[in-house]
Amino acid sequence: MSKKEQPTMLQAVEGIYRNGTIELLETPTNINESRVLITFLSSPLQATLPEIKKKRNGFGILKGKISMSDDFDAPLEEFEEYL
Repeated sequence: MSKKEQPTMLQAVEGIYRNGTIELLETPTNINESRVLITFLSSPLQATLPEIKKKRNGFGILKGKISMSDDFDAPLEEFEEYL
């Protein structure tokens, strides 16, 4: 790599190969000209990839998933001698 060339991050974009051309379904960011490496997936043509569910963060995300027993704050037998 020459001093003028700056290392860049690799980018992956989805596209479709049809009739000898590649149609990009997304536009790469900050690239005017670049070498490319094409990988053909073995599955038949699928216009879109499965959607990835966005993770919820914040209050209430565990509602209904955690429970405590009714005697949660009752004294433990192991500590009777200290009470």
